[in-house]
Amino acid sequence: MTTAPAAAIVVTRAMLQSPQFLYRLESQTPPTAGAVARPLDNYEMATRLSYFFWSSAPDPMMLAAAKAGSLTTPDGLKAQVTRLLAGRTRAR
Repeated sequence: MTTAPAAAIVVTRAMLQSPQFLYRLESQTPPTAGAVARPLDNYEMATRLSYFFWSSAPDPMMLAAAKAGSLTTPDGLKAQVTRLLAGRTRAR
């Protein structure tokens, strides 16, 4: 017989190992037919960059870049990555 604490441990382990818990998925849009993946949109890219570099939600500058559509261009992406790497104070 399983005790309540043992069951809680099993549930917690399963939750912490779930891809839905480990990865920050902004959209649940499936890939197109025949594709195994789909490109990230600007807001998904903003979220991933921000959490990767700052372990926090995107700041207003990152959200503005996402809204402008610049995070899916090489130059726009480079500009934001450079800003994040520089460790500039987050705009509030």
